[in-house]
Amino acid sequence: MNNYLIAIKNLSEVYVKNMTITISQFLEFINAHKFKNKYTSTSDITLNDIRSLTNSDIYSYIYFLAESQYKTNSRIIKIEHLRTFFNYLFQIQHSIFTEPFKKINSGRKVQKKLPNYLSLDEAKKIVNVYANSTKITEIRDNAILHLFLNSGLRLAELKNLTINDLNLQNNTFSIIGKGNKERTGYINNITRVALDKYLEIRDKLNPKTKTLFVSQYRL
Repeated sequence: MNNYLIAIKNLSEVYVKNMTITISQFLEFINAHKFKNKYTSTSDITLNDIRSLTNSDIYSYIYFLAESQYKTNSRIIKIEHLRTFFNYLFQIQHSIFTEPFKKINSGRKVQKKLPNYLSLDEAKKIVNVYANSTKITEIRDNAILHLFLNSGLRLAELKNLTINDLNLQNNTFSIIGKGNKERTGYINNITRVALDKYLEIRDKLNPKTKTLFVSQYRL
C-alpha cells in the first residue's frame, strides 16, 4: 500500500507515514468499539471486517477524535488519511468495497474561522489615538486609520492607493481590488477632515512617488 501511495498517488513519505499512524489508531478504535476487542492485534482484522464498516462507524471515530481533544485541523487531516485509505481499497477491490467516505464531509468548511470585528467603542478608541497630534507622521497615521476603518479597504489596497485615486470633489476614491476589479470607495466627513489635514503636510514627508501614504524614510 505504501508503495502504491508514494509511486502511483505521488504522496510524500511523511504523509504516508502519518496516514499509517491514523489507520492504526482507527483500526484499534474499530476493534474496541465495533468488534468488542475481538482481535489481539489490529493486523488480524480482515478485509471483510473493514468491508462491514458503515458511515456510522466512521462518524463514531470522528466523534472520538473530538472527545479526545484533537484540534479541528488535526481531525480534518485524519479524516483525509482515512479517505485516502478507503479510496485505495476501493481502487484495488472495487468489486467488494463501496466508497464509505463518499458522503463523509471533511469538515474543511467548518474549519474556516469567522472574521473578528472591532466594536464601535474599540474603533473610536483607535481613531482617537492620533486625533490631536501635531507630529507629521502621526497626522499621516491618523488619516490612515480613519480611511482604513471607515472605507472597508484591505491593507494591500490601502497601501497601493495613490493621489490620483482620490476624487475629493465627490468624496470618493477608486481602487483596483480582488480579481483586478475596479471599485469606488466613499469618504465620510470625519475621514475627509483627517485626510485634508494629512494632505496639507504630505509634501513635508518628501514623497518620491504618487503613493497616497508615504514614509519619511522612503527613497
